Amino acid sequence: MIHIELISSVEQSPINGTHVTIQPNPSSNDVCIQWLKNTQFDHLSVYAMDKKEVFTDAILPMDDHYKLDISNWITGVYIIKLRNKGQVVVKKLIKTSTF
Repeated sequence: MIHIELISSVEQSPINGTHVTIQPNPSSNDVCIQWLKNTQFDHLSVYAMDKKEVFTDAILPMDDHYKLDISNWITGVYIIKLRNKGQVVVKKLIKTSTF
């Protein structure tokens, strides 16, 4: 039996009234991860489905978005974690093949 999960192009995760979006999703090149200006995240991590960390970076306190180049990544599903003082927002990112 095959299980198929549909993921919308704009996902939102509330954390203390905050909404996080990833656009475009799916993508083959660049994505923009964006959140409300009144929210501060301090760290971004990306994991492959085998739970290996493939990317990590600090986020500046005044930022309300992060641009991520995924053009050289392997096609597949990735998990994005944004951290904020012990709280975590988890999002799915789909990397498609470049045509």
